[in-house]
Amino acid sequence: MRTLAAVVSDPVARATSDALRRHSGVALTELSAVHGVSGSLALALEAAAMEIPEELQRSLEWARLVHLQTTRALGAVAGVFDSAGIRWSVLKGPALAMLWDHGTVTRTYDDLDLLVDPGDLPLAASELERVGFSHRNRNWAGFRELGVAEVPFDDGSVVIDLHWNVVALAAQRRHLLFDTAAMLDRSVRSNVGGVEVRVLHPLDMFAHTCTHAALAGGRRLRMLRDVHLTASRVAPAGAAARVAESGVSRLSAGVLGRAVNIFGPAVEPGGQGTGLGSGSALGHRGWVGLGGFVDRAWNRLPGSRHLTYPGAVVAAGRDGTASTLGSMAGLLTATLRSRMGLPNIESEGGKLDWNVEDPPDAEAGYRRYLDYVAQVCA
Repeated sequence: MRTLAAVVSDPVARATSDALRRHSGVALTELSAVHGVSGSLALALEAAAMEIPEELQRSLEWARLVHLQTTRALGAVAGVFDSAGIRWSVLKGPALAMLWDHGTVTRTYDDLDLLVDPGDLPLAASELERVGFSHRNRNWAGFRELGVAEVPFDDGSVVIDLHWNVVALAAQRRHLLFDTAAMLDRSVRSNVGGVEVRVLHPLDMFAHTCTHAALAGGRRLRMLRDVHLTASRVAPAGAAARVAESGVSRLSAGVLGRAVNIFGPAVEPGGQGTGLGSGSALGHRGWVGLGGFVDRAWNRLPGSRHLTYPGAVVAAGRDGTASTLGSMAGLLTATLRSRMGLPNIESEGGKLDWNVEDPPDAEAGYRRYLDYVAQVCA
């Protein structure tokens, strides 16, 4: 795991090349796939003049194809959204890939996430359909019940998740308080793959990236590197204030603590002195320490180098003690149900199964979903 982390941090460094020669190519290839960093490993092997396995070559080809398809779709979307006066921003995916060295192949992604003002959601959905995208979801009753804040679309090659809030579920939004309108107000112009779009302000990108990674448990190197790179672009005082106002200080501190333990202090390249040196810069020093203790214990487990990092402590963080304990209890219950083979909301027929038909028909269910969004965002 340490060698793979070095590969992700700097694929072409001499020290990385030396470390690669001491490890099994098969083990690293398998581990890189689990952590979503196959492109970084392929680049490192090339720099070390070592053989690149066929599966890594395929990963590189796939990453390039996805990037080309995504930027094509982004250009079409930007054209219709801007013409229609829709307030929107690119999230994650290609926006984060810009921060990685050789990001078109090292920072891969599976879909294109866009954030729109809730009031623009119906128009944005219509404009996506106008350029060839169609709804993937038919389970609008489940989406309403869970308060899902993203609508999936597909044109046969690119999946777009159209968000009206960066936190997916209503139960999580009780404690995680991102303001979509304010984030769009602060968004900045950027060139993403040759397309002029808006992306989140660095402080918002940092807070959102930490939250997204932490809710997933901060288990994989790709997400942790995202956290590390966005942290290197922000000043400590501003970052601490932004995560605090969004209610994600403890979540962010925990996942940043792990990222810093793996990749080193998060400071701006070139030694300019900006960036967050450690997770405790956001407060919650005890929580960061607990996460570090868990990670050190995990590192001592036999065979732990073949696993993803443990996720429960990182994902449970909330800014209140009671809400943190409640979140931890919910995570443990979900884990227990999964190990017992019991269904969850993502199981076939569950509340997040896109293929469950919404009676009496999907179109009526979609209209009710839009009514729900308008009501909760009024």
